[in-house]
Amino acid sequence: MTKLSDFLDVLLVIFIPWSAVNLTDWFLIRRGRYDVRSFFTPGGVYGRFADLSWIIGFTVAAALYAALTWPARRGSAAPAAAAESEPVAS
Repeated sequence: MTKLSDFLDVLLVIFIPWSAVNLTDWFLIRRGRYDVRSFFTPGGVYGRFADLSWIIGFTVAAALYAALTWPARRGSAAPAAAAESEPVAS
């Protein structure tokens, strides 16, 4: 059962953000007006900023990850160092 659960978790992690981006683009940004031929053209409307969007997306995700995990990483290192320096009573 855990393999199925893990597989479903992976699907959720992949498809929920992808669906959110596509639905937002469809209903709010483009309002259903797409140039389908441009999907397959490297210099088309949709391929113009593809490299830049990957760089920006990775940078923003890395910065958010670092910012959100910084307190946890800082807080967990201090007690471990303090526990090592304290003498153990026998």
